[in-house]
Amino acid sequence: LEREYQFTHAAIYYDLQAELNPIPYVDLLDADPDWLLVYVDDWAAVYVHKGIEGIDEVEEITSITPKMLHHLTIPGELTTNELNRLQNDLNRIIKQRPDGIKPRLYLARLYTMLGAYHEAEVLLNDAKKLQPKNFRVYLGFMELFREQGDLAAADRMLDKAKRTAGFT
Repeated sequence: LEREYQFTHAAIYYDLQAELNPIPYVDLLDADPDWLLVYVDDWAAVYVHKGIEGIDEVEEITSITPKMLHHLTIPGELTTNELNRLQNDLNRIIKQRPDGIKPRLYLARLYTMLGAYHEAEVLLNDAKKLQPKNFRVYLGFMELFREQGDLAAADRMLDKAKRTAGFT
């Protein structure tokens, strides 16, 4: 399609297909070095082809992919520079789409893994205010409480996540 139509931009609504493996189009564009991910949120991703004029002015999201964001998958080992870039990208996404929760959940998971529990809790509470019926928020709290050693609270959050998810 790219050769036939010479696309320069791709806007992909991936939320409904995010459980598929591979995610249609997103996985292909993430793997293609000629395409830059320039925007991602809870529902969509926007890519720009490197061959277009003025592309040098576009800031690439360098450390996350739509799949990582949707599945909250943290890379195995991060250098300090990669960690900083990841935090910057996530904070930028939060500013661009303040109504989204996936960047907050992703950053909360990262902070939980790093032992920055207060920061993780602030992000999870923000996500809860935005989407109180989203089961992923309560799974985030469950992970946070489990890492802190509060297994009773973790169990309560797991139960709340199950009740909130329903048949999801």
